[in-house]
Amino acid sequence: MRGAIIAATILTPASDGGPGLRVIRAVRLMGDGTQPTLRSVSLRRGRVLDPRSDDPFLAMIEERHRVAADGSRQERFLKVTLRTFSGSRISTDT
Repeated sequence: MRGAIIAATILTPASDGGPGLRVIRAVRLMGDGTQPTLRSVSLRRGRVLDPRSDDPFLAMIEERHRVAADGSRQERFLKVTLRTFSGSRISTDT
């Protein structure tokens, strides 16, 4: 959704009839391999996440849904963390 809003803003001409925003350069960051020092972490007293084999975003979404019924601060923590790191890449079913 945010990507569509950004694209619409860039592509829409200015309100004064002038040209819209101009993209000068776009950059795509892509990973290459796995860092050998990665290690497992616990998601705040919950699931253990191994970044070498698990998708961190998917693991956090699953954990958030698992603890949602508790109404705990952990659910809020996971929601904020996902929004902070995900950008417009994924939906967290807010």
